Amino acid sequence: MNSTLSLAARFASTAALALALGACGSPQSSGPSPQDACSSGQTRCGADGLYTCANGAFELSSACTCAADPSPHCEAICSSGISAICQGDSIRNCGTGAVSSCNGGRCLMNAGSPVCATKAGDDQCVRSTASGDFALHCSDGDLISTSRACDLRTGKCQPVVFDCAQLTSIPADRIACDRSGSFLSRCENGQPQAVVCAAGTSCSSDGTAHCYTSTGKSCGGQAVCSPGLHCTQTAVNASTCVQPAGILACNATDVLAVCTDQDTGVACIQGAVYWWQNLTRWGGSCQSNHVTVPLGGNCIPGLADCTAGLACNKTAYDLAGVCAPPAPGAPPQCTLTAQASTGLSCDYSWGSCLDGKTYRISCLAQRIAGQVLTTCDCLVNGQKVSSFAGDAVCKVADLAALDATGAQKCGWQVKTVGVTGG
Repeated sequence: MNSTLSLAARFASTAALALALGACGSPQSSGPSPQDACSSGQTRCGADGLYTCANGAFELSSACTCAADPSPHCEAICSSGISAICQGDSIRNCGTGAVSSCNGGRCLMNAGSPVCATKAGDDQCVRSTASGDFALHCSDGDLISTSRACDLRTGKCQPVVFDCAQLTSIPADRIACDRSGSFLSRCENGQPQAVVCAAGTSCSSDGTAHCYTSTGKSCGGQAVCSPGLHCTQTAVNASTCVQPAGILACNATDVLAVCTDQDTGVACIQGAVYWWQNLTRWGGSCQSNHVTVPLGGNCIPGLADCTAGLACNKTAYDLAGVCAPPAPGAPPQCTLTAQASTGLSCDYSWGSCLDGKTYRISCLAQRIAGQVLTTCDCLVNGQKVSSFAGDAVCKVADLAALDATGAQKCGWQVKTVGVTGG
C-alpha cells in the first residue's frame, strides 16, 4: 500500500459511537461458591452472570453475559468502568445517558465495545439518515464478520480478504490499494471499510480509485482500462479494452468529449479514454462534442448522457456507468452537467438522473422600458413546465441553495449529487 485516497464520501464512523470499554474476558464456567470467603462489594463472574459479595458471601446480583477482565462486569449493564453498552439496537453512553441509533442496523458487543452492525441476513451496510450516510459493520450471525466488509461503492457487505495488522498505517479517512486487490481503510472494531474491485479488475497505488482491467476485457462501469488502453464500445454489448495504434493524450485533469462525426465520439476523464463507434447503428449519436447513448451504452454525465427516459447506472466511485431503465420510484438525484451565470441571466442543466429525466433552468435577462427583467423557464426532458421572474437562482452560492431555489421556483425536488463539466 504505497498511497492513500480520500474517501469520496465521509460516512459517520461506527467508532464515533463505539466508546472505549475495558477488555472483555471469558466468563467462568460456574458461579462462585457461597462458602467462598469474600469482602463486601467484591465481584466475581459466573456462567450465569455477575456475583457480588454481600454479608460475607457471593450472591448472583445480575443475570447477564459477564466479562471478567480487567474487572468483572455485565456487558449489558452500565456500571463502574463501563463507558457504553448496547441497549436494544442502539448504543447507550453510560456517562451521559445519551442513546445513539444504529440507523437500521443492530448493536453488537465486539471485544467489549458496542458496534453498529448489519442485522442478521441483511447485507445493506450503508444507510441514509437526515445527517448523511452511515456505514455499518458487516455481521456474520451475532459476530462482526472476519471475511466481509462494507463496500462503500455498492452499499452492500461483500466478501473481501483483509489483515487488520497490515492496515494500521492508513489514516482514518483514507482508503489504500491492498494486496487483496481492493481498496481498504484502516480497521475499526476488527473490520475495514472497502471499495471492492470486482472479479477481473484490481486496484492500483497510482493515486486513483480506479479498478483496472486489461487488454481484451470488458470495460465500463467500475472496470477502467489500464493506462495506454482505450475502452472502445462498438455495439450495446461490445465494450472492450483496446490497444490503439496511437495513444490519445489524456491526463488526469482533462474532462472533455470530442465528436469526429455523428457515429464516433471520444472522451477523456481522469486519465482514462472512452471511445464510442458506430453510434447511429445502435441508437446513439454524437453532436456538438456531446455523446448520446442508448440502453446498454457507457455513460459519463455531461460528456456521454443516456437518451431520455434512461438513467446512468453509476456510483460516485465509477468514472463511467451504463444506461439502464430507472428503478421504479427512483428519486431525481442528478449530476449538474452544465452551469453558467452572469448574475442577471443564467443556465443550469442536470443530467444522468436516477429517475430517467433531465432537468434545466434557463434564465434570460431582457431590457423592457429601460428596466432589466430576468425571466426563467423550468424544463423537464426539454419541455417547459413552468416559468418565473427574477434572478435569485442566478445568485445561489452552493448546490444546496440551487436545489432549494429550484424546489421553490420550479416545484421539483432535484437533489444535486455531483458536478461534471460546466
